Amino acid sequence: MILNLNISLIGTVRDCEALRYEWTELLETHQNATPFETFEWTVANLASFENDGIRILVFRNRDGILVGILPFVRRRGRRYTRTRDWWELAGMPHADYGACIVRQGFELKVAEDFIEHLRSTTASWDAIHLEKLRERDPFISPMMSVARSHNIYVVCRMSHQIRRLTRQTYATKGSAGVRPSKSLIRARKRLEALGKLNFEVSTEDQTIQDRLDRYFQMHIERFASKGLQSPFVREQHKKFFRTIAHECAPRGYVRLCSLCVNGFSIATKLTLTYGHTMHLYSTCFAKEFSQYSPSMLHLDMLLQYAFANQIAVVDFGIGESPQKEQAGAIVEETLVQIELYKKRLPLVESQLFHAVSGLQEKSGLLRKSGKLLRKLLPYRM
Repeated sequence: MILNLNISLIGTVRDCEALRYEWTELLETHQNATPFETFEWTVANLASFENDGIRILVFRNRDGILVGILPFVRRRGRRYTRTRDWWELAGMPHADYGACIVRQGFELKVAEDFIEHLRSTTASWDAIHLEKLRERDPFISPMMSVARSHNIYVVCRMSHQIRRLTRQTYATKGSAGVRPSKSLIRARKRLEALGKLNFEVSTEDQTIQDRLDRYFQMHIERFASKGLQSPFVREQHKKFFRTIAHECAPRGYVRLCSLCVNGFSIATKLTLTYGHTMHLYSTCFAKEFSQYSPSMLHLDMLLQYAFANQIAVVDFGIGESPQKEQAGAIVEETLVQIELYKKRLPLVESQLFHAVSGLQEKSGLLRKSGKLLRKLLPYRM
């Protein structure tokens, strides 16, 4: 097959730097782009975590103009029931959105050349996992169609739903749920009795770095109080958040928002901003202040701050919680997971795993035997 475009492969974090300006320019042509697709976010991930290999596919037209970036990392390990080689989008599982960045009008050409690259490459792969893609992404349909035409097995599943709150909804009287409840007002008064209550937003790299230690401490202690282990017990995950701040703060993509009493943080949320959308990414509060509803009070103050500072939409990210509904956020985005397989056996393993997972959610007996099933089935989704 004659390729439509020129394809190059970037295999190291250092070599990514040459793409910084073009990557940013291409992303700015996307109306619904997120911070999880930015050059800075991707590099923060690649620089923080070990991978079996970096495979960033770069597509250019005959004039040398960048028309597509598909950033992958190679994984090797237990996947479903056997050890497999697979590629997944860079940033997973830590990103709320997967990144397939394709210039409008080039979706089919990039899809055709991507599939041809998979068919002709000497790199081994059993599967390609494209997670957390937006269901309405115009690249998805041509990519799946081309894959099927070349006898590659394709699976597409709904994975997550995203709730969002707009400034307009927040301002209307019909969104009473976003207003402070009586219990929240009482909690605020009780906190104010302890000292000066204020909401602090850090946007500079060094300021964020200085305050991350307190965030890590709260997260570790909060998780430990519930019998869980915070990811921040690992230096690698701390490095990840510090690298996010270092890479994203100069571009204005990151804000560390803290609810403080007498200057002492009791609840903190790391948010990511792209355009006029703020993404609520990671949050925690001090366990000793749990009786004061710090998480909801923090969210209330954060929404006030966001909509008063040029934010038009607050994206609540993946996962469901009563807080999101109470805040008035509604489901506005569906994410999908797409899997490509060269052979039938890995496909069958995937189907079996998801079938058992579905039954486990419905059956109390299977839920109780979940630990046993996890020994037989994968530890990794």
